Amino acid sequence: MKNFFSANQLSHSIIAHDRNLQRLFDTKLIRWGVQWEVYRGLNSNRWTVEDVESHVDRLCGTHADIMPFVGRIFGKPDRIGVDAKLA
Repeated sequence: MKNFFSANQLSHSIIAHDRNLQRLFDTKLIRWGVQWEVYRGLNSNRWTVEDVESHVDRLCGTHADIMPFVGRIFGKPDRIGVDAKLA
């Protein structure tokens, strides 16, 4: 089966980018989904780049292990009880 979409049919958008933060994410092997959640919080002013830099080691892990708890890592959970198992 041929590719359903070719590369020139799909558009892309940069939602957020910080060159230094991206370098840090790449060095620490922070998963893409976790990065998405981090940038989502940055865009909504829930935390700062400095917050991310100081907590980056807690962002390491699998999508399933970290993504639901990104808000909690920064002290701002999305929903009550969603991250109860994170110590």
